[in-house]
Amino acid sequence: MLELRPLLARWRKAPSALLADVIDTLPTNDVPGLARPSERVAWAEEAIVRRDPADLRAILEICREQRSMTVATGLLEGLAAWPADPRLTTCLRDWLDRPPWTSSAGQKAWGRAFKLLAKVPDSRVAGLLPYDGVSRFGELRAAWVTAKLEKLRGGPDHAVTPAEEAAWTAHLREHRKRLAQAVDAREQADQLLARVYAEPADLLVRQVLADALLDLDDPRGELLQLQLGPPSRASREREKALLGAHQAAWLGAMHDVLMKGGRVWRNGFLAECRLRIRSEVDAARAAVEPGWSLVEVLDLGRSVFHMDGLPTLLHGADWRSLRVVRGVMDPFELGQVLAMDVPLEELELATVKYAYREDRTPARAARHIPRIVMEGGWVEQRLPVVVGRLTCDTLEVRVQEGAFLHADPATAPAMLADLVSIGDRVLFRVLSGSAEHACIESVAVGVTARVDPAASPALRRAVDMVRSTL
Repeated sequence: MLELRPLLARWRKAPSALLADVIDTLPTNDVPGLARPSERVAWAEEAIVRRDPADLRAILEICREQRSMTVATGLLEGLAAWPADPRLTTCLRDWLDRPPWTSSAGQKAWGRAFKLLAKVPDSRVAGLLPYDGVSRFGELRAAWVTAKLEKLRGGPDHAVTPAEEAAWTAHLREHRKRLAQAVDAREQADQLLARVYAEPADLLVRQVLADALLDLDDPRGELLQLQLGPPSRASREREKALLGAHQAAWLGAMHDVLMKGGRVWRNGFLAECRLRIRSEVDAARAAVEPGWSLVEVLDLGRSVFHMDGLPTLLHGADWRSLRVVRGVMDPFELGQVLAMDVPLEELELATVKYAYREDRTPARAARHIPRIVMEGGWVEQRLPVVVGRLTCDTLEVRVQEGAFLHADPATAPAMLADLVSIGDRVLFRVLSGSAEHACIESVAVGVTARVDPAASPALRRAVDMVRSTL
């Protein structure tokens, strides 16, 4: 039975590519099942202090999932005090294949990773070149990454004894045999996974996939089993732990364009999420992920940070299950959403918080969406963008007390007339914080109003004005 610590000590005395390959195959500790990111980072920091080599892969996986470059850089700096380890070469190869950070903000973390590898006398480092990073990083940062790789020297490949060569070669042969046996089962699971993406509504396929993944000791099989079964407090806690440990790997490149908050997993897969697009490169890499086909509710979130990345993702991904889009903040985002070829059931036009951006999509016929939710900023500032482009069965207008309903009575009727023409049913909700103070509903020619007894006189007058206009 080969053990990690003695083999690492042997490799450090006389580094060998054969031995490094053997070390890569040895079992190590898994990432702990902690749900909160802060708990996972705290565990990684404690593991760095312990210096147990069996924890290295888990530490690097937690480092990889970080979006805070301060945290990621801190973890990599902590590993600088560790002895040289050939598994760093394998880790960097994986990171280069699927970069955890592609924006300029990640350059410092990448710099620390290259410094770590520079101290590893691994002859396999030469295999990292040539490297085509343009599609992963963009042209400018790809050139920087390639320059860093060219500076790595690795080390000589020391000879091993005949006995060592025989034992290690036999170990690798047996390892590859086990992998080959697992490949057939994995291929069957992958075929089932592809069916899930192609047939989102078929839960029976997901149940079969759960059994196949459980046979492979894949933790996603357990998540499927839990979410397809009856919910309980214990199952929810276990789901939380599994997602905390594995969701970054399950999401793939999708993880790079999503906010941590707002994620909802149903029946084993991501069903609701909020975007945070940092670069067009991230959006292009994420767009090819099949997981988007199971997303039902999409919040544009912070996509406003990158104008080119949003159309790349919205028009490049498979959105066959998408029914609700939220967080549309300006005409540019509205135009991109309306150009999507998906049967939306609900659209939320959120309060405008950022600079106005024009819609650059070609003019189209009016789009019918059964339910539209519109916040006050759209009513006051963006109404002409909506009228003529959308029709709906129900329009809900949400405004904060002191905003739209307190607008100039001379202009309010015209705006309200435009809104009424959009749909057959108009619902106004007046909010103060999260509390609803008044509700005015118009269905055809009938108008009803409900006002909180504690509402201010000004609010009551505004409600009377809206009711008389409708």
